[in-house]
Amino acid sequence: MQVMVNIPDELFRQIIEEKIAEILPQKNDTKENMNKTEAANYLGISRNTLDKLIETKGLPVKKIDGRYIFQRHALDDWLKNDEQK
Repeated sequence: MQVMVNIPDELFRQIIEEKIAEILPQKNDTKENMNKTEAANYLGISRNTLDKLIETKGLPVKKIDGRYIFQRHALDDWLKNDEQK
């Protein structure tokens, strides 16, 4: 069973910021190009949330031969820019 909850943008942003703070110390160990699972882990979110961010928030991703490729620096830049909005 899957439960979907709508949360205000500000609460969503706070949750993302907390997850970022948790993973920052691990950041240097992360490779530059990641698949969906690795990107979700890097951001501290589920794959479903990752898909939603791609569709609704413009999370940067490249699709090559049907495979999603996430670049660490692009994710970092997106997070910084999204925080400023």
